[in-house]
Amino acid sequence: MSQYTAEIAWRRKPDEPFTDGKYHRAHVWTFDGGHVAPASSSPQVVRVPWSDPAGVDPEEALVAALSSCHMLFFLDYAKQGGFTVESYVDSAEGTMEAGADGRVWMTRVTLKPRIVFSGAKRPSRADVDNVHRQAHEACYIANTVKSEIRIEGVCEGLGGAVSPVVASRDFAAPRARVFAAWGDAETVKRWFSPDGFSVPNAVVDFRPGGVFALTMLGPPGMSSDMDMKFIDIVPGEHLQFAGKVSAAGQDLFRVDTRVEFADVDAGTRVIVAQSYELIAPWAAGAIAGAPVGWRMTLDKLARVVET
Repeated sequence: MSQYTAEIAWRRKPDEPFTDGKYHRAHVWTFDGGHVAPASSSPQVVRVPWSDPAGVDPEEALVAALSSCHMLFFLDYAKQGGFTVESYVDSAEGTMEAGADGRVWMTRVTLKPRIVFSGAKRPSRADVDNVHRQAHEACYIANTVKSEIRIEGVCEGLGGAVSPVVASRDFAAPRARVFAAWGDAETVKRWFSPDGFSVPNAVVDFRPGGVFALTMLGPPGMSSDMDMKFIDIVPGEHLQFAGKVSAAGQDLFRVDTRVEFADVDAGTRVIVAQSYELIAPWAAGAIAGAPVGWRMTLDKLARVVET
């Protein structure tokens, strides 16, 4: 049995009546190793100035504890598998909602680690998924809470990885219009394909964690399905989505796409960066054509946003 201690200390200020609810929530956490952390209620729960936005609140501390515990076990299991992790950065997110009984609780925590591998032995996507599974099953904090834990991370340096592709284009259109063209399904269907291809079906749930899926029809034997999720969206600045591409029911490759938007004299510059992990070796030819495909696709986007 292990025991862990923390001292949580709060003191009323002399000029605060307290009984009217107008008292500060800032307090101090002191841990057994001596570390002292300023803490507070969340400004989303108790408004400023009665909350201190600079302090750690219990809700984000729970998210951080789940993320940290998962990461530490992930690193250990990766080590046991002979894989070298260069970096692990998680932008974890917790969701608070009211349950059927009206009580508010942390219903879901989504871990979004970006993991970079190096060394002679590189993991496959299946290896990474297995390490995540082991880490989740072993994590003390995950075993303690009833929140749903989702993992939507991306990786660099996997085995079977293919050289990344970068494409860019300037558009004679305002940044807001160009950015919006990525977030609407009907608009995406008009431009998200190279010449000779079309998109009859698209699902665009334009939010982090939302689905980005479409069917791309082309010449015989060249149609495919894209099954992605949005990882990160900052309106007008950048977006990121990742997932897999398949054809005839067979997975071809995994892809991670980041799109950045910037103002230029002509209007808006878009930079698309994609990294790949082959699943079916024969799909390397499709990836090799990505630079030309993106040039055609961005030309189609120009015809949509510049009119």
